[in-house]
Amino acid sequence: MKLTKKYINDLITKYTIISEQIRKFKLPNIAGTLQTYLSKGCYQYYIRIKNPESNKFKRIYLNKSDKNKIQILAQKEYLYKANKIVKKNLKALEYFNKNFDDAALDNLYENTLKPKQNFISPITMTKNQIFKKWRNITYTPKPITDEFIIIAKNGERVRSKSEKILADIFYDNRLEYKYEKPLNLKNLSINPDFTFLDKDTCKEIYWEHFGMMDNLNYVSSVIDKIESYQMNNIYLGERLIITFESSNKNLNYLLVKNLINKYNFLKR
Repeated sequence: MKLTKKYINDLITKYTIISEQIRKFKLPNIAGTLQTYLSKGCYQYYIRIKNPESNKFKRIYLNKSDKNKIQILAQKEYLYKANKIVKKNLKALEYFNKNFDDAALDNLYENTLKPKQNFISPITMTKNQIFKKWRNITYTPKPITDEFIIIAKNGERVRSKSEKILADIFYDNRLEYKYEKPLNLKNLSINPDFTFLDKDTCKEIYWEHFGMMDNLNYVSSVIDKIESYQMNNIYLGERLIITFESSNKNLNYLLVKNLINKYNFLKR
């Protein structure tokens, strides 16, 4: 779970909708609360109700013909308790949303005047520092032996026309990536097509494009690769994004744009 403002706001929206649904839930007004007792392996149902004259509580037995009344009382109790939970969660979320600032520690350092900042060692690296360090990582790319040369907009050579399309979309959207940056998994080293850094979590995100999905041997290797990611706790839709194509199905440009919009970390 990424504890971001968007995530908290999404939860606030969720619980606000639930609160409104509870408010609109209409039930017949039946006084008292439902009680259940187990007797000889069967449940018996009672209404517990207060006598206004004696100020004492009494129980009224409900038989099978009172099934509708039992249902109403059970639903009323559930909604009452659900409403308390929803209100409590909303209050906690709104307080958290107002008071929590994950960027405050970074801002403390980065907003310090340079004459002072030069003498400060931050307790932890700021997210900007982490990103700059990641940006400056150097590595030896895998050799490309194909005689056909394909160059992306950033001047980098890629292996296929589809990878050029992806690289150019990322470039046009100012999404910084590393092409075929080595990744060491357990007992395996691979080179994801594109590697990004989520500036919120400071974790790498991997984008793989699989371009020969009508080749059975290739598909088998794709399955192995995706399983390798997941065996290393890198899951599809979280830190792994994939696109496909085949000989009769090209890379879907609109899908790529939608994926960029879906995964907000790509745009930060």
